Amino acid sequence: MRPIRLRLPATSANLGPGFDAVGLAIGLWLTITAEERADGGVPLTIEATGRNAERCARTGNNMIFETYRGVLRQEGKHAPPLHLRIANEIPLGMG
Repeated sequence: MRPIRLRLPATSANLGPGFDAVGLAIGLWLTITAEERADGGVPLTIEATGRNAERCARTGNNMIFETYRGVLRQEGKHAPPLHLRIANEIPLGMG
């Protein structure tokens, strides 16, 4: 299976009366390349670069992986082991 690549823009939310429904795209990106691993080893491995790389590389409670697993579970399918390459330009906020 070929790798899947996602490129997601950063946003600034809470723009006035939009109340989290209106955001402004910013020229910073989170790029994820996901590839199924054939080795059958651990469920998730991650290589992360860029801002907050150590946080992005955490495999426990990983939102990307949990979403992947959840979507497949809803479809009654098994989630094969996954390798993610994450390049992050977005500062992770606490807000």
